[in-house]
Amino acid sequence: MADCVRRLATQWGYVVRETPDGNLLVGRQVAHQNPKLMLLSHMDHPALKILNVSGKVARVGVMGGLPLDQLVGAQFLFVSGDDKTTGRVRRKLKTQWMGQPEFEVHLKKEIASGGFATLDVPSPQWRGDRLSARAIDNLANVAGLLCLLWSERHNRRSRLLCVFTRAEEVGMVGTSALIHRNTLSKKIPLIVLEASSAIGGKVAIGGGPVIRVGDRVATYDPSIDLWLQDVVAKLSAHNKKLQSQRALLAGGRCEATVFFAHGYRVGGLALPLGNYHNRGARRLETEFISWKDFVGLQELLQQILKHPFSEKQLRRHQQWGFVHYYNRWKSKLRA
Repeated sequence: MADCVRRLATQWGYVVRETPDGNLLVGRQVAHQNPKLMLLSHMDHPALKILNVSGKVARVGVMGGLPLDQLVGAQFLFVSGDDKTTGRVRRKLKTQWMGQPEFEVHLKKEIASGGFATLDVPSPQWRGDRLSARAIDNLANVAGLLCLLWSERHNRRSRLLCVFTRAEEVGMVGTSALIHRNTLSKKIPLIVLEASSAIGGKVAIGGGPVIRVGDRVATYDPSIDLWLQDVVAKLSAHNKKLQSQRALLAGGRCEATVFFAHGYRVGGLALPLGNYHNRGARRLETEFISWKDFVGLQELLQQILKHPFSEKQLRRHQQWGFVHYYNRWKSKLRA
């Protein structure tokens, strides 16, 4: 995915900067020097790591939050260099790797260790409004940021900086690297884009993109929340068909929490996601989103670029509503 982002962004005339830890920063030169807005998406998805291979039997570790109770019996696609094969998880082992149980896999053919494995399912698939794939979280938002960069490719003065992180699924490790290296400014508005569990967040797939107030751990910057609500209101005034939602998506943790914990001005937007981390009703399945939600998020991002963040203006707007009632009723306070 990093190679794809780098290739397309460079083709469209953007400057791509890779950090020592493999995160990517994409924007015009002016955006790298003095951004006005930062949008962030992680590039990875939970997977298996090939630890050891003996003939057609492999020992694998788990990277990220795959449903451990549904792994046995699931078929995965194994990739090591240019070599590929399929294999089925046979049993859970007593040993652990990086804090999670190891599993035994029977391979269709021998493959070198050191590679990875992802769910072997038809991907992607379209059924009406539904788009399903093995790794919607968070490749949908990587694609979304690339769409936005493409639409802005002729704007040489754009001060939008898109950030693509790695290793989110094992504990926001790429994000922590950005923070520890002081790569991003704490003063610039940062919006983290996610695909988040619709069931965990009690939001509807097809109900529109979600202004994410917070996650299972924390709530984000209220000023960013107000700004996003204001942008949605402006967009809805011109597009009556636009749907949106606002919720605390408690189905998981998000990179925004890490930034918030370190004092960044951060908020969140999300696509409601089905089969989060491939957990199906009885077995591992493809994740899925609504295409309408994806398009709605694109419209919202375009509107965000047109209405820059202004905390003073947002606070004045909120204050006026309460001042209006105060002026009306203040004479009755002691009545």
